[in-house]
Amino acid sequence: MTVCAKLFSPLKIGKHILNNRIIFGPHRTNFAVQNLPSKQHVNYYERRAKGGVGLTIIEGGCIHPSDYPYERAIFAYRKAVTDGYGQIAEAVHKHGCLAVAQLNHSGGQADSSLSRRETWAPSAVPEISSGEVPKIMEREDIKEVIEGFVNAAWRLKNSGLDGIEINAGQFSLLRQFLSPLTNYRSDDYGGSLENRVRFCREVLQEVRRATGSDFLIGLRLCGDEYAPWGGLNPEDCRDIARHLCKGGLVDWFTVETGSIYSLHMTSASMRHPEDYAAQPACLIAEAVDIPVCATGSIVSVKLAEKLLNEGVQLAEMTRALIADPDLPARAKEDETNIRPCILCNQDCYVNSVMNPVLSCAVNPFAGEELKETYTVSPAGFKKVLVAGAGPAGLEAAITAARRGHRVVLYERDSEPGGRLKLAARIPGCGKFQSIIDYLYRCVREIGIEIHLGSNADDSVIAAESPDAVVVATGSRPSPVPFAVGAGITFIRPEELLAGNRKVGSRVMIIDLEGAWQAPGVALSLAGEVEKISIITPEMFVSPELAKNGEFLYWYQQAFQKNIEFIPQTEVIRVSGSCLEAVDRFSREKRMFNQIDTIVPVIPAYPDQSLYLRLLKTGIQVWVAGDCVAPRNLGAAIREGRNIGLTI
Repeated sequence: MTVCAKLFSPLKIGKHILNNRIIFGPHRTNFAVQNLPSKQHVNYYERRAKGGVGLTIIEGGCIHPSDYPYERAIFAYRKAVTDGYGQIAEAVHKHGCLAVAQLNHSGGQADSSLSRRETWAPSAVPEISSGEVPKIMEREDIKEVIEGFVNAAWRLKNSGLDGIEINAGQFSLLRQFLSPLTNYRSDDYGGSLENRVRFCREVLQEVRRATGSDFLIGLRLCGDEYAPWGGLNPEDCRDIARHLCKGGLVDWFTVETGSIYSLHMTSASMRHPEDYAAQPACLIAEAVDIPVCATGSIVSVKLAEKLLNEGVQLAEMTRALIADPDLPARAKEDETNIRPCILCNQDCYVNSVMNPVLSCAVNPFAGEELKETYTVSPAGFKKVLVAGAGPAGLEAAITAARRGHRVVLYERDSEPGGRLKLAARIPGCGKFQSIIDYLYRCVREIGIEIHLGSNADDSVIAAESPDAVVVATGSRPSPVPFAVGAGITFIRPEELLAGNRKVGSRVMIIDLEGAWQAPGVALSLAGEVEKISIITPEMFVSPELAKNGEFLYWYQQAFQKNIEFIPQTEVIRVSGSCLEAVDRFSREKRMFNQIDTIVPVIPAYPDQSLYLRLLKTGIQVWVAGDCVAPRNLGAAIREGRNIGLTI
């Protein structure tokens, strides 16, 4: 049992009372339809309100036509948004939750590919990823943006929302004015702290004047830009907060971190401590007399309670609430029942050009709340055998059992988890184990019959005589796509992570996957061997890591551990202690000698042998996870749940 007295105590914020201190913060969803709030938004936010969250902050809405940061952004400057915001407010209020919406202008952190016009910023500082140079804003532009905030705020007040949050944090024009990294102006909007905060203060003044004192106004600030050569540090941000909280302009501050050079530090992954962003919030909380909300990677109610006892008044637990909308209600009883957010940034990190719709690797109902049901099929109760206790098999077993089916689970290894339990052994990846532990605990609590260390072969299936079989047998290693001679030690990544550390002093990792395995294996070996190299035909080692904001982390770690990267190089053959390769473009031959161990990282191959045999028997058979096609955790859990709901 967990007692979080402070977390579940009420808090006065402005002229409103929050039922508790848990915030569901603003984040991109890609749910908008024709750039307006949609029914999917309504269902999504209502589900978290129903689960007991105290305050919901709707994702950022653009306040001016000069800002079109991504295809499915909400255009809060359109009159037509009022109806959608109103529906969200009504749905959230039914459950005693306050509802506000974030308003924003992305400034120079947008790009012109969608708007087909220049981006706006305080100075001509190129956007980091695209290199696009923004227009230096003129006074008339500043005036237009202020009017945009005012008009949008008035529109949202009339829609029935309780307030707004103005973004001066990541992806924000206002932060770009506040920061010496991006503000080089010499007029009265640049230079001194007083000048750099002028734009933000004018926005707050005009919005407060237009909406009145009963309408909540929050301000999201950056607490640390992680740019010690010239960016905002926590002390700077404390001084900014002191300046802006005067005169009742702001009802609360939300403090996040990150800048144009550190996007990955705004919603950091599991590789960083949960409280990595808390210190700036605590510093600001000591300096102001209005509530302050801590952000970052807070997914534990124990950590949230600890931070509240250390000085902040609110805790933003956004990703945790995506993973489990019922977190507040469950935390009051027993936090072990909370489906854990593992901070993997797989399906909730949707900041890519593909515009994927938000979901969650551990909770496939996120974004599809209307499907959240466990009705028993018309066919009645069945005996279901699940082969494989990786995430797909565990989720299928749990879902089918909750629908009333009798489930028996077989796993050939002595412990559950499949490939995921190996990933959890990589330094910094331990949170993968928490979702395995949670799913396996659910399996035991439901009373599912479990057979570990027992393969579901043909004789077992015949003896069990199930009505349906779910095949979740995972994957197997693929053959290497290059010539292999004698005299070289080959060790698969799975073997290394499982405990086979019989490697030589010089290890060459051949990365043909481009994701987490190559750097993960390298980091797990760092300190044990003399030299580790990663060779890949790609332009960069592990380019897929950029999708969930982990590219910089892995590179920083590799640099600190002296791991060598050899990109743009194709392996032709290995033999003895030598590896022969060619430059991907020039085709110039390269030889690497004195190699003791080769670790081939190659996309896995689906293990469908059992599935193909069962197809011939006429038994009802389903297949899920890596044995469909080796992918990520989100795909495995989603397929397991869909099958469990369908049988």
